[in-house]
Amino acid sequence: MVYLEHNNIMKKLTLEQSKLLDVDVKNGFLLHQQGKVEQAKIIYQKALEIDPQNFNALQLLGLVFLEQGDLERSVEFLQQAVQIKPSETICLMNLANAFFKLSQYSKALELYFKSSNIDPSLSQAFYGLGLCYDHLGQWEEAILSYSNAIVLRPNFVDALQNRGACYEEIKEWQLAIDNYDEVIRLDSTYSKAYSNKGNALKELGFFEDAIQNITKSIELNPFFAEAYSNLGVLYRDLNQIDKAIECYDKAISIDPNYHSAKFNKSMALLVSGDLVNGFREYEWRWESKGFKSGKRNFKQPLWLGDESLSNKTIFIYYEQGFGDTIQFCRYLVKLSNIAKKVIFEVDSLLFDLMKTLDCEITLIPKGTEFSEFDFHTPLLSLPHAFKTSIDNLPIEINYLKSDPKKVLFWKEKIERVTISKKPRIGLVWSGAYINNADYRSFNERRNIPLEKFKRLNEIDAHFFSFQKGEIAELELRSLKQSDWNGPEIFDFTSELKNFSDTAAFLDNMDLLISVDTSCAHLAGAIGKPVWLLNRFD
Repeated sequence: MVYLEHNNIMKKLTLEQSKLLDVDVKNGFLLHQQGKVEQAKIIYQKALEIDPQNFNALQLLGLVFLEQGDLERSVEFLQQAVQIKPSETICLMNLANAFFKLSQYSKALELYFKSSNIDPSLSQAFYGLGLCYDHLGQWEEAILSYSNAIVLRPNFVDALQNRGACYEEIKEWQLAIDNYDEVIRLDSTYSKAYSNKGNALKELGFFEDAIQNITKSIELNPFFAEAYSNLGVLYRDLNQIDKAIECYDKAISIDPNYHSAKFNKSMALLVSGDLVNGFREYEWRWESKGFKSGKRNFKQPLWLGDESLSNKTIFIYYEQGFGDTIQFCRYLVKLSNIAKKVIFEVDSLLFDLMKTLDCEITLIPKGTEFSEFDFHTPLLSLPHAFKTSIDNLPIEINYLKSDPKKVLFWKEKIERVTISKKPRIGLVWSGAYINNADYRSFNERRNIPLEKFKRLNEIDAHFFSFQKGEIAELELRSLKQSDWNGPEIFDFTSELKNFSDTAAFLDNMDLLISVDTSCAHLAGAIGKPVWLLNRFD
């Protein structure tokens, strides 16, 4: 947030107190301008001892506390000043700034709105609105507010830069680039614009141009940690893992508290096969801006492998997606061997499947409230707790089981629609559809149009859909109703109510061909061959 300059405030001062007091406040303000803040503060406070309703002393003392980061006291004095002069926009704006710094965005919004209504030419008020909406994740509203600020001040590079970042959030890459280009035209030394432009170019597949722009950003500002991290993400997407790790290390050396860079480094380490260090650094996921799965807090301590669990109860809770739960639940077997009791919270769709784990654990449904445990651990922290490496991976085959009665049900059902003994092959071409920009971008990289499976009609096999999700299921129905000349794909997915049903259905297949989604993990967990259609990055 850019605070309003002192001289702007001074222009707005209307001196209504006694002549002697006016001189004192002015003297304080001159000291304030000279950087002698503590001396100025004493003068403002003395002025308020004489006249507690002195508007100028109140707002200037509030400004001092705002600049010093004492936000609670800043709000205290600025609110008093606003009560005296509710239409004084400079005071309103500084109070809004204080609430913004306190992350009280709703209160800040109200004050920025009020300021913009009093003075519609106040570009800084619209910029403040944009910042609030930005932090609230209301990208469209932020874009509109930044646009209003830019109309009032066409060379407002910070508003242009932030509007570009909002366009990135809604995956409007070219519009983002247009904004960054305008920033660079107005200020060719604005390093952040080059870095962000590089991010947008990467998303459009212009990797060399992206590298050039982020490198330019670093040339302009060699201590720009975010640019190094962005370059690391780019190199990771290009599978140049050593370069990626080098960039993350540089970002972290500049800013040791740059948690997103640490999280990104963990992913690169895991890809490289350095599982011990990768899973250790993966603990930074909770502090990373881009991580969506919420951290949970308990009064009991977090267990990461150090304390003995003998005679102890540990609570494990799933995080992230269904596939992650299926993939990492095998660590519960190891855990049950060293803990007195293991309690595992799991989604209802996985509940019956998790009962087949070959260990003594207590399953509870998601959302169950209880507090009788000694330690807690999120599921994906268990590889770190067990110091997992390539050499000690838990690689038991068939660690989850299918329900024999359900397997027989599907066997009979399949045999009624297939006459020959051809191989049975399951197909999954799409991940779960979640209506947010991050997932849409992710799915664009992993999903495959069903149309691409057309040539499977050359294979002498029976094909079965394992594709759940309204949009992907509609894709199959639409192709069947058109001039689809691909293989016949049997579709019983409407009868799959949970993962136990899917496991039994899968057990009747000879092979699953799947993109990277939960069904692939399930097939592997029950010992079924999988051909994984994996993306390059």
